[in-house]
Amino acid sequence: MFLTEIKMRDADAARFFPANPYDWHKVVWSFFPERADRDFLYRVDYDPRGIRLMLLSAVQPVFAHEGESYFFRCREIPESFLTRTLYRFQVRVNPTRRIKNDARTGMPVEKGIRVPVIGEQELLAWLERKGKTGGFSLPGLSQPQSEAYRITVMQEARLNFQKKGYGKAHHASVQFSGILQVENTDLFKKTFQEGIGSAKSFGFGLLMLQPLDNHIQ
Repeated sequence: MFLTEIKMRDADAARFFPANPYDWHKVVWSFFPERADRDFLYRVDYDPRGIRLMLLSAVQPVFAHEGESYFFRCREIPESFLTRTLYRFQVRVNPTRRIKNDARTGMPVEKGIRVPVIGEQELLAWLERKGKTGGFSLPGLSQPQSEAYRITVMQEARLNFQKKGYGKAHHASVQFSGILQVENTDLFKKTFQEGIGSAKSFGFGLLMLQPLDNHIQ
């Protein structure tokens, strides 16, 4: 696996990235001209100086725009990186749940409808469920009095986009940060590679990790 960081100024980002977020994944996909299937995750962060794109991929990306206006760094992730027990994490996700009936008509829907998860406790419960199936736990939920293990929930502005043939749509955006504990290394590696939640083509699901010692103060 490779972790790539790309930084660019606002003016360059405006030329490089489409105004419609739905097209972002097409731009990122252009970094992998030989790949038929998506095997990457990414996230875009904005600050006053420009944007930073973080990209996790199975193969090294091909970035043809490197120059004075861009910062590009790609590193292969060593196997030992995912063998720790504790990590500080940050992840931007699109938390949803599936309902069986249309809320407007009350009629059942064949495949169900995805709706946003709302409310801090509901969001924490959603992340806890993802952890149980993804090989990790959240010590902060069982130790709510511990500031060191506290899980932070930040609801961000929703991501609006235009999808051809479907009109305007949006995704809810929530950022979690805190400490996680690995319970099943194989499952956790799979979660790290495949991401968390839905809408990964829109820049959601990439788990940013910082290894910690086996205890924190």
